[in-house]
Amino acid sequence: MHGQRQAGQRPPDREPGGRGAARPAARRPRGHGPPHRDRPDRVRRDRPAAPDRPARHDRRRAVHRRKRDLPDGRAGGVRGHRPPPRRSDLHPHRHEGRDRRVNTLDRPRRGVAGFDIGGSYLRVRVEDAATGEPVAAETRPNPGWNDLPATGRARLIGDVLREVAPQLPIAVGVGARGCDSDALTRELAAAVAAELGPGAQVEVCNDVLLVGLAGGHDHALSVIAGTGAAVGGRTADGRTVLTDGWGWLLGDHGSAPRIVIDALRRYTAHLDRGEDDPVLRPFVAGAFALTDARRLPAALKRSKEELGDLAAGVFACAEAGSESARQAIAGNARKLAGNVATALRLRVRADAVVGAGAVMVKQPAFRAAFAAGLADLDVSLPLSVLGTEPVHGAVRLARLALRNDEEQPV
Repeated sequence: MHGQRQAGQRPPDREPGGRGAARPAARRPRGHGPPHRDRPDRVRRDRPAAPDRPARHDRRRAVHRRKRDLPDGRAGGVRGHRPPPRRSDLHPHRHEGRDRRVNTLDRPRRGVAGFDIGGSYLRVRVEDAATGEPVAAETRPNPGWNDLPATGRARLIGDVLREVAPQLPIAVGVGARGCDSDALTRELAAAVAAELGPGAQVEVCNDVLLVGLAGGHDHALSVIAGTGAAVGGRTADGRTVLTDGWGWLLGDHGSAPRIVIDALRRYTAHLDRGEDDPVLRPFVAGAFALTDARRLPAALKRSKEELGDLAAGVFACAEAGSESARQAIAGNARKLAGNVATALRLRVRADAVVGAGAVMVKQPAFRAAFAAGLADLDVSLPLSVLGTEPVHGAVRLARLALRNDEEQPV
C-alpha cells in the first residue's frame, strides 16, 4: 500500500530513533533516573556509550554530603566543592522557642513601670530595675477612662506596657483617677495583676498620692491644686484618706475653675450691694464677651477646663487691686489648708506636705496664702512644691512594691 515500507526498510538519511521511530515508554519525571538508559537507540553509534551515572538527586545528595561522613575528609561528588552551610548552622537559635508564640508573660522581666492616669490623659514611664535608667516614657490621651470597668482599665494598662516596653516589668505602680476608696483600689489592683500574670508585683493608689511619692517621701500628704483640687494620704495601717476632690461645682477648693467661679460670685455680690469692682469688671466683660453683667449666667456654660484657663486673669486682677479676686484666692487657699488639717486629724501618716498642680506651682500668691493657712491651723510639717512629674511617684510606688515583696519571709 501507498506509504508503507517493507519490514526493516528505512530511508537512507535517517538513523534508528529519528523521526518516525516508535515512541519510547512514558518518560520519567525529570531528575528521577538516568535520562537515556531506556532509550539506547538515541546513543550515537560513533562513540562508546557513557557508563551508567547515578540519578540526579543521588548526585546532588553525594555533592552535599558532609565531610565528617567520608573517611578521607573530602566532600563527595565534585573535587574542591565545599557543601553550603545548613540553615540551622547559620541561625542556631532560629527555631528555639517556636512554641512560645506571642505570649508576653514568658518574656524576661527586668524593668519597673509607673502609670499616672487621669480622666483625660495617661502617662507611663518604664525604668531599668537595677540602674534606674529610663527605658520608655510616653503621654497619651485617655478620654474614656472614667467609663471603663476595672477589667477594661487593666487591659488598657497591659496593652500600653506591651507597646512601649521591650519586656513586661517585674513591678508596676499605678496612680489612677477613680481609686477613691480602698475597695475600688483593690479591685483595680487585682485586675491589673491578673492581666500581667504572676511574674509582676502590682501596687495601685489614687493618683493624688503620687505627688508625695514623686517628692521622695514614702509618707507624705499630697496636695493638688490645678484643674482639680484634693488632699490625700495613707494611715499607718495603709488606709487611704482623701479630702475634697468633689469637682468644682461641689468643692475642689484651690482649683483653677473654683477660683474663677468664686471671684465671679464675689463680683456679683458687689453688684448686688450697688458697689463696683473697677479692676475685675473689664476682665469679666472681655472674658465672657458681655455688654451687660446680667448676661453673665448664660455665658457660664463652659467646661471646667475653659473656666480654669481664666484663672491667670483672676490672679492678674488680684495683683492689680481687685478685692473680689483677692478674696477668692485667699479663701480657696485657706480651705485647701483646712483640708490638710482634716486629713491629719483622720490619722494620715505624714512627715511632709508636697504640693503640685498649675495653681500651686505657677502662682506664688496662692502658695503664700496656702502656707499662711497651714500656719494658722498649726500644721508644722515642711511644705515643698513638686519639681517633677507625678509619674515618677508611680515608678517609686512600683519599687516599694518590689522591695516589700523581697522582704517577705520565704
